[in-house]
Amino acid sequence: MASFIPEPGPWCSRAPTARTPAFQSLDRRRLENGDLVLIELATCVNGYWSDLTRTAPVGRPNPELEQMLDVVTAAQEAALDAIAPGTPAGYIDAVARDKIAASGLSAFFTHHNGHHVGFRYHDPGFAISPGESAKLLPCMVITIEPGVYVPSGAGGARIEDNVLVTESGHEVLSRINGRVRP
Repeated sequence: MASFIPEPGPWCSRAPTARTPAFQSLDRRRLENGDLVLIELATCVNGYWSDLTRTAPVGRPNPELEQMLDVVTAAQEAALDAIAPGTPAGYIDAVARDKIAASGLSAFFTHHNGHHVGFRYHDPGFAISPGESAKLLPCMVITIEPGVYVPSGAGGARIEDNVLVTESGHEVLSRINGRVRP
């Protein structure tokens, strides 16, 4: 993903501008019941970055958007369950993509499924992306961020967490629930 956030802060996008994976700022349209709001939280404390994204509806989303949020949540949960030392990054990406493909939305997952994070918003290192053979090692901090973005639809959804690869598996470093429900 080619997005770049130059300084820490919350960044928001909402339907219809949340129809692409790259951050787009809000326009002046008032939020309406059913809109999805994508919130990107780029924080830096003592030189260490985090990269957290949540998508939440304003009020009740329509059934199509509710399904989109459910699919992204399931894809992230599956990818998180696959994280362990020695696991190829491409396998973790495939697990998330398979969940999204099963829902018929694979054409709308258009970016990698994660990246390294730490001293930079996007630290150097391999991406959690299709075909990546590099394997996870203990002490790596990565993001897991599946997303679905329907350009002709009402918007997009992404859930992103920071994950520490441990000796025996992983630890999600984020302290809030991934799925924000109305």
